[in-house]
Amino acid sequence: MSSEKNRKKISLLAIAGFLALLLVSLTFLNYRSAIIKSSEASENFSDFPVEIKGYYLIEKVHGEKAIKILSEMHKAELELKNAYILRYINEAGGEIAVYIAVAESKNKAEELFERMTERIKNSNIEIEEIEVGGKKAYFLPGFGFESNIYYLSENRVIWVSANENIESPAIREIVENL
Repeated sequence: MSSEKNRKKISLLAIAGFLALLLVSLTFLNYRSAIIKSSEASENFSDFPVEIKGYYLIEKVHGEKAIKILSEMHKAELELKNAYILRYINEAGGEIAVYIAVAESKNKAEELFERMTERIKNSNIEIEEIEVGGKKAYFLPGFGFESNIYYLSENRVIWVSANENIESPAIREIVENL
């Protein structure tokens, strides 16, 4: 009798374990699906990939809220047409943050880029001019990430922070496509 009770307990535990695993799997799939659907549904983010070399988009902010965040980060009122903040993570816990400041024109973006570069150089932060994906960029270590680069693209100034080496395929893909 005791043997039969043990078998029932084991069977119930096995079923409960299977159901828990199924629930976790479905939750993960629904979460990824929700990210994709929310990204596809928003025209403001249609130009931004949901997945980049194993990194998945988990957070996105745009418009006035993103402009306010970028202004607070720079301790200055930024005159921007729009702004985007994107956060990606991978299964290993790696993170990539992308900050995009959209200026009214290419000239305004160039002014913003030059002011930012001058301010960084004047603060004695180590900065190195590099080329990534065919674009002139500046590399800075630190700020809580292994790699930080920023560059100019049309009327946008883009800053990418990552827990990855600057030669990472994910960073290269971001720079080449944004």
